[in-house]
Amino acid sequence: MKVLDQHTIASAVRSIAPGYGVVKAYLFGSHARGDADAASDVDLCIEPDDGFTLFSLGGFGSHLEEALGVPVDVVCGDDSFYPRARERYERDRKLIYEKS
Repeated sequence: MKVLDQHTIASAVRSIAPGYGVVKAYLFGSHARGDADAASDVDLCIEPDDGFTLFSLGGFGSHLEEALGVPVDVVCGDDSFYPRARERYERDRKLIYEKS
C-alpha cells in the first residue's frame, strides 16, 4: 500500500463527505500523528447529520477506500471511544472537513 499525506486524505474527504451527510470529519491515528507507513489504514471519526444511516456510513467508507486506494476505518461520533482510546483520539485528531 502507499503512504498518503494529510492533504490527499482531506481532499478526498472534502469531495465525498457532502454526498453522505457528513457534518465534520476528524483524522486520527497514524496519519494524524504523521507516523503512517505503507501498512497504515486511514482512521476517521465523523459527526453525521440527522438523516445519516448505516448505509450512509458504509457508502462513505467504501467511496473513500476506492478514492484513496487504502483501507479506511470510519467511526461515527467521538462517544464511540473507550476512555483511554478517547484520550489518545482527542490528542491526535485533526479536523479535515466541516460542512459550510
